[in-house]
Amino acid sequence: MNTLYDDLLARTVLPNAYDDWAAYRTALTDFVIAHTAMDSHLLLVGAGACNDFDLGRLLSHMKNLTLLDRDALAMRRGMARQGLSDDACVLTACDLLGVSDAAYRAFSDRMLHTARDVLGRGLPAERFADRFVAELNQLLDSAAADPLPSADAIVCCGVHSQLLSMFVRMANVFSRYVSFDPAPVYAAVRAHNARLMPRLNDALFAAAPFVCFGLETERVGVIGGIDGAAEALADLSSRHLPILSETSLLWPLDPSQGKTYSVRAVWMGEK
Repeated sequence: MNTLYDDLLARTVLPNAYDDWAAYRTALTDFVIAHTAMDSHLLLVGAGACNDFDLGRLLSHMKNLTLLDRDALAMRRGMARQGLSDDACVLTACDLLGVSDAAYRAFSDRMLHTARDVLGRGLPAERFADRFVAELNQLLDSAAADPLPSADAIVCCGVHSQLLSMFVRMANVFSRYVSFDPAPVYAAVRAHNARLMPRLNDALFAAAPFVCFGLETERVGVIGGIDGAAEALADLSSRHLPILSETSLLWPLDPSQGKTYSVRAVWMGEK
């Protein structure tokens, strides 16, 4: 039987993304190629289904191209869609957060049990929020991310905002049934983002001398920053590292739902 986690994970798959993102993919690929040396080793962190990049163009420019994501099947499918064989790129399965599928499923099951207990016993809805935050803290405080392989340059786009997004999605679903105020959950997620984004940035800079970050600054038409990306941008600003190049892009994540994001793409690293 699928858990809430499995159902939410399935909803993250956007069947029209490759076509919807064509202009974004071209612009981002252009930006990467323009600022990487030929015959170098490039690592794409959070490659997923590879909708962000023209892999064929990158392969013609790079000596080695490594795709990294927790979902190896998505990477293989993405390569196949672009007409590439499995051995065209090096595929690396890596968990940037340190929370396995089994741990996500166990978390969602515990929260379902808690929801049933709160509703069945007529307990205050705040009990659910308190339990969610406690379980979240326990899980993330003990999580350990996988190490990153080294490369000449790294590209990491649209990743920081997704690192903890599953927990927000779960809280939003449960809030429809338990009718609790999710604000404490959002606050806890932001606190963990403030701790984890600098850690992820540390890992990226430790793995390569040059890193291209793609970070959402806003959802078009919606006021407010993007959790995860905002904390990552704040951390990068505090490092006072040289900005080698930057550009602004529009990422049409899901046009059918009116979800388009402004993205700041920036190369940082050694002078």
